[in-house]
Amino acid sequence: MLPSKKWFMAIVGAFCGVLAVSTAQGNLLSDAGFENGIDPLPGLPPVVGPPFSPGFWGAELGGEVPAEFSVTPLAGNYMLYMENEGGIVTQTFQAVNVTSYAGMIDAGLAVASLAAFYNAQGGFAGVTTAPGLLFFAGINDWGSPLGSTFANFTLDASPNTWEPYVLSAPVPPLTRWIVVQLGYVDATLPFGTRAYVDESSLRVIPEPGSLALLAFGAGTLLLRRR
Repeated sequence: MLPSKKWFMAIVGAFCGVLAVSTAQGNLLSDAGFENGIDPLPGLPPVVGPPFSPGFWGAELGGEVPAEFSVTPLAGNYMLYMENEGGIVTQTFQAVNVTSYAGMIDAGLAVASLAAFYNAQGGFAGVTTAPGLLFFAGINDWGSPLGSTFANFTLDASPNTWEPYVLSAPVPPLTRWIVVQLGYVDATLPFGTRAYVDESSLRVIPEPGSLALLAFGAGTLLLRRR
């Protein structure tokens, strides 16, 4: 029995909608190149609520700077610097509202992809980054994330090379806020040494397996109707 035209068009429409999101969606981070100022961050809980509004960066020990210590911003006039603040990780955060992707997220089809470029003062090999993604149902739910993922990679010793890294993770259903973490592991960053981040991005994209399945389903139905 051939599938109905209505069912066929529904699958094709779903495929086209997901494909459009994957190809046309822009960067969800505000001030992705750190050109507009960094808000001081006295504690973690306010990141997803007052007094820290979504849409800009809050940093523990850092701020925006022009070229310094032989490190030149990857793009624009400024970059984010961070220093060892005596803890485990020195971080900067931004909260991002992803409610507009609720359908894709709640269907289990969404992946969050965080990318940024990293650098450090020359001569300090082994400085380790600490990017992360935290997922929340509400803007004031810092103590109860739906999930989180963290990673790290180690930089070379050259201030002339900006090194890219991409961290991706499935977005848990019911997620409406993603908090992006960019940071450095303090144990690898000597006191007084600066490490940098520039040109960051966050995108919510279709899960590759789901996108392929939708394409296969639409193609199969098209062949069966011929």
